[in-house]
Amino acid sequence: MKAKWTIARLLAAGCFLGTTFTMALPAMAQDTVVQEITGEDITASVASAVLDPLPYSNLQQVNTGSLTLSVDDARGTSAGWSVQILSSDFVYQGTSVSGADIPAANFSITSSSAPALVSGQPIDATGGPYAVDDGALNVAVTTIGANPGFGSGSYTQDLDVSLIVPAQSQTGLYQATLTVAISAAP
Repeated sequence: MKAKWTIARLLAAGCFLGTTFTMALPAMAQDTVVQEITGEDITASVASAVLDPLPYSNLQQVNTGSLTLSVDDARGTSAGWSVQILSSDFVYQGTSVSGADIPAANFSITSSSAPALVSGQPIDATGGPYAVDDGALNVAVTTIGANPGFGSGSYTQDLDVSLIVPAQSQTGLYQATLTVAISAAP
C-alpha cells in the first residue's frame, strides 16, 4: 500500500508544500468559414416574332399574333422590377416607290397573360410577378412587374399582339425593332 499514491494525495501534498500541479488540456481553437453568394444580372427579352403574311388589300387589315416575354432576375436582392416594351415603326423594305412605313401606333399588345414560373420564387397573387398593362407600342408599355420581396426567379409571359395594316400597303417586308427594357424597381 505504500506505493499507492493517488492523484488526490499528490495534489494535497503539493498544496501543503506550496507546489502547484497543472494538468495540460488540449488546445482549443476557433476557425470561421465564409460562403459568398454573388448576384448575376436581371434580364428580359422577347423571342424573335414573326406575324403571318397578309395578302395585298385595298382595305385596312388587322393581323394578330403573339410574343413570349422572358424575365430572369438572378440578382439575389429581391428588389422588385418591371418590364417595358416599345416598338419602332414597321419600316418598309420592299421595292415599290410608293411603299410607306406602318406606324408603331398601329402595333399593340391586346392581352397580357398571367406570368408563368420557370424556376425560382413562386408567383404571389399580390407581390408578383403580375401582368400590368396592354396598349399601343409607340410608347413604352409596362407588361409585367414584381414588388420588392418578390420576383426572384425566371418567368415567362405570353403577349397577344395585333398590327393594323393600312389599306393599300405595298407588297414587301415591313420590319420593326422591339426594345425590351427592365427597370430594377417596380
